[in-house]
Amino acid sequence: MRRLRRKVYFPSIERNCWSEQRELNGDRIEVRLIVYSGVHVGGLSVTALAMIIKEFRILMPFEMDEYYRGQLFAVSETSKNETGGGDGVQVLENDDFTSTTIRPGHSITGIYTHKIYHTKSKSPWALRKIFPDAAFVLHEECWNAFPYCKTVIKNPDYMKDAFYINIESMHLPDKGHTENALDLSPALLKKREVIVIDIYDDSLLKKTDITPETDVREFQSKKTGRGKLPKDWVETTKPVMCCYKVVQVYFKMFGFQTMVEHILHKQYPRIFAKFNRELYCWTDRWYDMTMEDIKKMEKKAVEELKKQIAEPEKRGTVCDVGDKEIY
Repeated sequence: MRRLRRKVYFPSIERNCWSEQRELNGDRIEVRLIVYSGVHVGGLSVTALAMIIKEFRILMPFEMDEYYRGQLFAVSETSKNETGGGDGVQVLENDDFTSTTIRPGHSITGIYTHKIYHTKSKSPWALRKIFPDAAFVLHEECWNAFPYCKTVIKNPDYMKDAFYINIESMHLPDKGHTENALDLSPALLKKREVIVIDIYDDSLLKKTDITPETDVREFQSKKTGRGKLPKDWVETTKPVMCCYKVVQVYFKMFGFQTMVEHILHKQYPRIFAKFNRELYCWTDRWYDMTMEDIKKMEKKAVEELKKQIAEPEKRGTVCDVGDKEIY
């Protein structure tokens, strides 16, 4: 057996040790996951939750109310497109809510959803060989009080309180020039990195993400007359709005920072770009829908997802053995 081991010496007590032998590319490897207690690196306690923060600004050619309807439609449609063969989306709750605590200092009303994402077949093969099935089951809670929205993603069956993602969104009728759309504290502003996402930019996507049906450069809406998007569409097209998304990843597994940084820097731009390109290219499917129509569609989709996840055929994004990319 070949052992891949990185030796780290700290005057500390090991906590939450996990070790397992697995096969990877024909070799037997020992996988060890350790959280150290009482270690200080650069004056920071490893047991404390580390945090990475990035703000994504996604520019879209919509009025605010148009985007809200399109967003709800696209979430439902994407869930169906990605569900099947045991993986995909389960909707546990979808109810109205009112809260004074979700966004401190504000009383908000909107739609609360609790979903479970089964992501094993959609995760890179190398990670599937290393981690147990429970690592690929994510719980998502979302409070959508448009134009504000908060989403929390956790992995309670495996990483428990050692990892979660917090996403806060604000939608504004501007071109992405609002410097603190989500009222971040001075401390968070110092850590924040701003990344502007242009749905015209194909470089954010994989080749399999781009189809003739979701090519923003070729799509032209019959119902609105908008499109085809030129390269300088932000300056030459009206209307324009911006989705501000502050993504914070909290984790306390020693040695994971580089991987998490890569995932956040590479995958979230792809996710946000792909979703919003599809939303735009589906304009003629949702443009005439009322909020009542969308609520009926969402209710129907919950039942469809229950059936699809039990079917043998997998749908949407699937990573096979040939996909060696981890992040």
